[in-house]
Amino acid sequence: MWHKSLGFAQKVLEKKQHSQYYVTTFYSIKGETMMKKLISMVMLPILLMISGMASAHDLKIGVLNMHQIIQQSPQAMKFRNNLRNRFQPRAEKIKLAANKIKQEENKLYRDGSVMSAAQRQTLQQSINKDRRELQVQQENLNQDVQIAQRSAMQKFVAIVNKDVQQLAQQKQYDLIVLNTAVPFVKQQYDVTPQVLAMMKKHA
Repeated sequence: MWHKSLGFAQKVLEKKQHSQYYVTTFYSIKGETMMKKLISMVMLPILLMISGMASAHDLKIGVLNMHQIIQQSPQAMKFRNNLRNRFQPRAEKIKLAANKIKQEENKLYRDGSVMSAAQRQTLQQSINKDRRELQVQQENLNQDVQIAQRSAMQKFVAIVNKDVQQLAQQKQYDLIVLNTAVPFVKQQYDVTPQVLAMMKKHA
């Protein structure tokens, strides 16, 4: 079996000091993070239809650039866009809530000395309440994004699996590996364009 993973690299919320929150949503493939997740789940080498081979010289070998597949396949683009459209509104809502907290903190810092004790206490309680609510929203969003990513990853892997297996059968490949598994490969062994072409046909 050909098992790989799609890493939808995702950083939704980054917490800064003094309760400043910066929402930096992006649903794209970040090379290093994606490849680490990919390599951690892949099983290499993967043998396809090997039967009674005398030596490695008898094998027909192909090499797949998974990073290129993720960057250029229409399926991966569709998954990224779906994630962005689904979670961007919630991320923007969290950003507004973070800005509100910042404004409250600035007011307390700027005007605290001229406020009454009751006013300062009321404003501080409001800040604390907003912080708790923001944290809950962040945690819920992160959890929902992770679940959606795993689901999208499984669907994408199934698509790649099917096309790689089909290519191996049609072209009689005995061995197909990821390009990250070898330090050097000649262009003639690269099956990435063929897999991309297959994926684009049924996008």
